[in-house]
Amino acid sequence: MMSNSTGLLLHNAKDDDDEQSPFEEVAANISNKDDPTILCLTFRSVFIGILLTCFDSVVFQFFAYRTSPLDINIGLIILLAYMMGEFMAHVNLFVGFMIVIWILTPIIYYTNTWDSKKMPIISNRAFDVNGNFYEPMKVLNKDLLFNETAYQIYGGVRMSAGQAIRHAFILTAFSAYIVHTILYHGKFIVEQFRMTLSDKKNDIHAKLMSHYPEVSEWWYYIILFVSFILGLIHCYSSPLLPGYIIIVAIIVNFIMMIPTGVIVAVTNMTFVLGVPIDVLSSVILPGFVKTFGVGSIYFPLLFGLLLGLVLPIISWFLWKKFPNIKWLAFIHFPMILVATNNVPPAPAGEYTTWFLVGFIFNLILYRYAHAWWEKYAYVFSAAMSCGVAICGFIIFITLQNNNIKFPEWWGTGGPTRDGCPLEIANYSGYVVTD
Repeated sequence: MMSNSTGLLLHNAKDDDDEQSPFEEVAANISNKDDPTILCLTFRSVFIGILLTCFDSVVFQFFAYRTSPLDINIGLIILLAYMMGEFMAHVNLFVGFMIVIWILTPIIYYTNTWDSKKMPIISNRAFDVNGNFYEPMKVLNKDLLFNETAYQIYGGVRMSAGQAIRHAFILTAFSAYIVHTILYHGKFIVEQFRMTLSDKKNDIHAKLMSHYPEVSEWWYYIILFVSFILGLIHCYSSPLLPGYIIIVAIIVNFIMMIPTGVIVAVTNMTFVLGVPIDVLSSVILPGFVKTFGVGSIYFPLLFGLLLGLVLPIISWFLWKKFPNIKWLAFIHFPMILVATNNVPPAPAGEYTTWFLVGFIFNLILYRYAHAWWEKYAYVFSAAMSCGVAICGFIIFITLQNNNIKFPEWWGTGGPTRDGCPLEIANYSGYVVTD
């Protein structure tokens, strides 16, 4: 119940007896009234959705092979969506960005740890021991199986300094997600689980949805079973991947389902299990562990799994020990650790702009123009994101397709148009090419 609400909150809550969502962002954008005349699925929505999806796929695939491809920078889209969420979430992200990009990555790079100077300071490409792009076919047989002799001659995989630190932070986040969820949300999860078993609804929107029939659980069981069988058939029909890895993937995703679901609901930050799954696969699959095995140069990164178990305990203990220090409650290590999960492809230089946008919308406007923020912030964010896509298509058709290029100056030079011509070069200034 939010009797002091404004904007849409006041419109939806005509009296104090109307129940509202306890989350202001939800209450400000989703009505607490059910309108049965509004259909959730119509022929128009399905037709338009499929049509636009096919159109987008054709357009992007067609233009990808042209000399002037249609390229909507993902960083710009994320920038425009960054006005969503609470300001302290932006602070946690920016702290993580500063630790990774401004502190640890330069230290690793300029001390030449792991031969980092042979590669660009930040890159998501794999490199060989000489700093050139890694060619996997040089260590594979004709049947695409691993060739140990060729591997000993060619050498192992090397990562850029930024990519190595990113892997370390993601591995740390993997265990931190679990511990953080248990400490900060464990009691709430247990209560919700008990209410689910008793079929009680404590959320206004859950109560509204309870009036509609649910999809039978056996549908989900059938989909899981069929997918599992097809996955096993695919694995056992090829020597490249054993079938039991499917079971391992299901177990890992089941364990991480609640932690990732809770944290993405609270912070709007997703956690991709790609890196932890890659590391786990390298350990359990047959063969000698190369990149992250004991004695390898990147083995120390695995200690991040242990560090992730400790960090949330420290922040939780300090929060409980000193409750009068308000900012301790906002320390969120999972957010700090996954802050640079998008670098690359998102350029590191855009994080400062993201933080500025978050500062304006979620501190200044939220505090001093709350009614406007409540009513228009999310709509404005969605409109700007859509506008980028539409504008990019129009620019390609009208300008790039007619060989009219964007004006170049020192601030827009370089491979990623950030004004740094050597950002993909190594310490010696050599630019690696395919």
